[in-house]
Amino acid sequence: MSNSMTQNDDSNSDQFDLDALVSNVYNSFRPSSRERISREAIAQVVAELDLSDQALNNRAPRLRIHKLHFTGEKRLRDGTIKPINYNQPFAPGVNVVLIEDNDVGKSSIMKTIKFALTGDNSDYDADVRKWITGIWLVFALDQRLYTILLDMIDDELQAVLVPGEELRPIAEVVEAVSFIFSVTGADQVKAALKEFFFQNLGLTALSWNQREAGGGDLAERSTSWLTYFQALLFADGGHQYLICDAQHATGNQDGLILSTFLNLSLAEPLNRLGIESSRTRRTMQEERSISDQEQRTISDKIAELQKTSQTAREIISVITQAQRVRRTSFGSSEPVQQLTEARQELAAKSAERLRLEQERDSLTGQIKRVRSAARRYREQAALALHFTGLTVSLCPNCDTPVSTDAVTREQSTHECRLCGTPATVAGEDEIAALESVADQAEQEVLYLERGRTAIGEKLAELRRRIEALESQIPIVEQTVGSGIDQALPTEEENAEHERQLIEIGRCQGEIAVLQAQLSVREPDIEAMDSRARIIEKVRDAIKEEAARRNAPRMERLSVLTQELARQIGAESISDLSCTPLGKVQMRKHGEQVHFTGIRNEGERLRIKLAFFTAMMRLGREPGLGRHPGFLLIDQPGSGEMVPDDFQELAAIFRQIDRNHGDEMQIICFTARPQFSAATEPAKVYGAQALPYAF
Repeated sequence: MSNSMTQNDDSNSDQFDLDALVSNVYNSFRPSSRERISREAIAQVVAELDLSDQALNNRAPRLRIHKLHFTGEKRLRDGTIKPINYNQPFAPGVNVVLIEDNDVGKSSIMKTIKFALTGDNSDYDADVRKWITGIWLVFALDQRLYTILLDMIDDELQAVLVPGEELRPIAEVVEAVSFIFSVTGADQVKAALKEFFFQNLGLTALSWNQREAGGGDLAERSTSWLTYFQALLFADGGHQYLICDAQHATGNQDGLILSTFLNLSLAEPLNRLGIESSRTRRTMQEERSISDQEQRTISDKIAELQKTSQTAREIISVITQAQRVRRTSFGSSEPVQQLTEARQELAAKSAERLRLEQERDSLTGQIKRVRSAARRYREQAALALHFTGLTVSLCPNCDTPVSTDAVTREQSTHECRLCGTPATVAGEDEIAALESVADQAEQEVLYLERGRTAIGEKLAELRRRIEALESQIPIVEQTVGSGIDQALPTEEENAEHERQLIEIGRCQGEIAVLQAQLSVREPDIEAMDSRARIIEKVRDAIKEEAARRNAPRMERLSVLTQELARQIGAESISDLSCTPLGKVQMRKHGEQVHFTGIRNEGERLRIKLAFFTAMMRLGREPGLGRHPGFLLIDQPGSGEMVPDDFQELAAIFRQIDRNHGDEMQIICFTARPQFSAATEPAKVYGAQALPYAF
């Protein structure tokens, strides 16, 4: 990004010169594209974005667990019931919960911490979920101390968050202390904890995310506090992924969370533009697919109508040929020919008038319907309410007609005529879509009215000619006499001839309407394509600027990571950086690699530790990272590691504790005795209810 893309004033160095941005994006298009892409359209996209980095100046508070206390009853397989009264303080730096037996509750302690901080207890084993009935978790955000109290009474979850340390029963606390929140119900607890931590950790940029798992529909969604917390936890087997496991990494949530950890510039507008580009492209593909399908359907209908019209012409040809033979045998006198021609012309003109009148009436009905639809779309857009725009006259379930009272109620109260549900407020995109459809309908009305006017002019001319023929025929009939009747068309022939002319007119009218519909959707698709191209160009320009702004923190992150990598034996990794969209890039022995492409599990774990420790340290430096400096690790290492490997890993943790313990808190849960050397002896915690952890 050239210097012209930023303002010269140092105090506003993180602000775009928006005019220069618009000009650069406009000039990046080829001259042929500029004919349909205007500066105003680019400026409109840019105006929708917040391109400032003011929020990045605030450092995220450090999260630290001070004490975990929980109570309940263990109901063992042999029928024994034992009380639970777990009470464990934790210190800064590396903490180790070391219990050498397996399946005795180590991981349940970690899951209890997670439950207390997120409100989610889905990781518990079914029996443990029933055992624990009361939880007190004392934690700090920087120097501010809080206690979250959870109480499970009659299978209903109650949560209270209070300032300071509080270990009294929840009922007493609610009566005696001014609380931050007090809520009941699992969903309400999750929502309250999310709001508290998102506000206090500065995570509002994560309040949206897009695309369903499996490539489904695009939609506005919130990244949950639980998903963010997943990135603060190394689960058993956590060496298999860098930030989030596959369950929580959908929709680029791992990239969004990483951009928050690293305090990346312009991450929110980049993600919004990415989602908007995907949505626009997807909608455009759907519209094009619909348009193609409609064109195929319309083309098939036109072909069928043309076939019907041709059949009618062939029938008329047969009738005409039979009449020609009779006229030839009757004679060729001038009065006979005049009368025959006059009657034929009168029949043809009358049939044509009938056809045109029917075509005019059909167009009038169609104009009324389209104009009514346009008015309905305008009304929906003006009311900013969400209705599909479909005219539903029958219940799709029981085939019962929809009453006029239900339709009237829908128009006055804006409640669905079928289910009675109030209409939801439509978004800006939906309102714009309604306006666009209304515009198309009004254009179609203009087209149909022009056709009706042309038909009216033809009818006026036909009436004049019919009146002239009706005046002429009686005079000629007197001259010819009664003998002419045998050479003239029969009543049956006239009736059939008229029916076929009407059929031809009907087909031609419907073909004209269908051909007008073929090009209706194309301008919308072209507009969407132009917007998608603008969004992608703006996004490329912002990515370039974001990389420039992120360069200092990326350099610092790389230095910290490589420093730690050397200390813990992962020095083969170099040039670690992160894209503006939160994608980690690194090199191993000079070759670019992905984290999951590193085959050795122990090496992956060391690299992940080095990376997370570097992020936690970066979060303590003003204006750089925003990691809260907290990490839970369950069963560090893998089943394939030998005792020497665990001793080496314990030494790594000891070194992290010794050098950086005042900057972060790490709590490990393990059965490996080698981890007794991973930190100071006072920070190694054993079972509190042998042989069980609690």
